[in-house]
Amino acid sequence: MEIHSVDEKGKVSRYKKMPASLEKEIEDFIENNPDILEKDLMIIGRQIDTDEGNTVDLIGLDKESNVVIIEIKKDEAPRKVISQVLDYGVWAQDLTYEKLNEIAKQNHLPNRKTLMEKFQEWTNEIDPEWNQTQKLYVIAEKIDQQTEKLAKYLREKGIEIFCIELNFYEKNGHRLVQTHEVVGEEITPRQISGPLSEEDHMNKGSELHQKLYSIFKENVLKLGNDIKVNPVKYYIGFSRNGKNFLAVRIRKSSLRITLVPKGELDDPKMLASKTQKSHYGGRLRRVELNEEQQIPDLIDLVKQTYEAMN
Repeated sequence: MEIHSVDEKGKVSRYKKMPASLEKEIEDFIENNPDILEKDLMIIGRQIDTDEGNTVDLIGLDKESNVVIIEIKKDEAPRKVISQVLDYGVWAQDLTYEKLNEIAKQNHLPNRKTLMEKFQEWTNEIDPEWNQTQKLYVIAEKIDQQTEKLAKYLREKGIEIFCIELNFYEKNGHRLVQTHEVVGEEITPRQISGPLSEEDHMNKGSELHQKLYSIFKENVLKLGNDIKVNPVKYYIGFSRNGKNFLAVRIRKSSLRITLVPKGELDDPKMLASKTQKSHYGGRLRRVELNEEQQIPDLIDLVKQTYEAMN
């Protein structure tokens, strides 16, 4: 495919295709411009060694805290790149938050900032479910037909794999980049699900935990008429002034409550355990709600968190 420009007089001139001199050139470009691949994508690592001694070109996160693996091939992507990127996906599925934070700290986090803090600033996500699934990207100047065929087969089976051709063009010192999504428009079974409603979340729980959620929610809403209930994919959020201060995950065996305080909480009964640092300054506090008797003490903690969110 050729690219042309049209000047103010209607004269057409052609941009010349300029192949990347090295894979590093494409890698540099994507690291600095990840949205060229996906609107909401954050790069957290580059040239990361796997347990098998291989090296992943780029690792990122999407806004659902899923791991994104990016493999870059200059010129034409060989057929074996599919098995290579699948190997990386198998390795990546076991990455914990602690490991992802370690990867990010190598090059992509300011001093004393954690991946949790950076991710929360980026997404306003309260308590991410880190690495629930993986996305795989193959980037090359040319995707061959066999690679395309294999990738499309994998997408049909529910694996989120993308093949994108990326090329640079130049004319009179002016540079353009063109991307062509060869594989990726096909909808995978996982993508069909979409956001969940509050009812969808409640249906995940047992009868006991549905009842506990209803009682808990009723007491939370009594704290103020400015509280909004915001169901998203992985949890039901509660916000004040557009900022989430509470998240509820309904599961078969438990009701997980996550608080997002701005500072320390007065918790004399030590009801809530501390987790990662919040971007509001305090640490996330988590409670597994399994008995109605817990609710009054829990609401006291929620009240402290709510009142600080003014």
